[in-house]
Amino acid sequence: FFIVFYSPSVFINIIDIKYDGSAETDGFVFGQPADTVAKAWLTNEDDYGNPINEKLEIVITFKVVKASNGTTPVTDAVVTCTFGSTPATFKVGETEETYIEVVDTTPDVTNNGDGTYSVTIELQWGTHWGEHVSPYTYYNAKNPNAFVNGVDGPTFADDAKTRLEAMYAAVNAGKFNVTIDAQPAE
Repeated sequence: FFIVFYSPSVFINIIDIKYDGSAETDGFVFGQPADTVAKAWLTNEDDYGNPINEKLEIVITFKVVKASNGTTPVTDAVVTCTFGSTPATFKVGETEETYIEVVDTTPDVTNNGDGTYSVTIELQWGTHWGEHVSPYTYYNAKNPNAFVNGVDGPTFADDAKTRLEAMYAAVNAGKFNVTIDAQPAE
């Protein structure tokens, strides 16, 4: 994912606050959902063969500091966030089906109390594999050697590889646009 922060400096007339330019992101992961499938043939595993759990959120943690010295944390700022993506949802080519959708474009901001703030952007599966159905759930309900159209052509295993690669290409080519606004507490 590419995270693009708009207005990396926040200009406030009452007190001078700025975004310090540091942000840590922890993003979306395709993997095993909470409702796992016994003997699943489509999985996502780490280098040690352990299943990777699905994560349908992006967490951004950042600092707000006083612009006058660039280091003093601002622990009582009123911080808001809006989120969008280009495209707004990650689509399958020119169709109306989507891979991933944003649940809320104005996520809550958590004040961690030390001048750091966190934003959690919730995602959900789109319509490509069914209404909000994970590809893990969709493909593991199919026989990997069966033909998608029932007669010939690609198997479900081939289809999974092709479509998941297309999903990753679409997501990695997209940009998440995050606008952060910090105002002094009243």
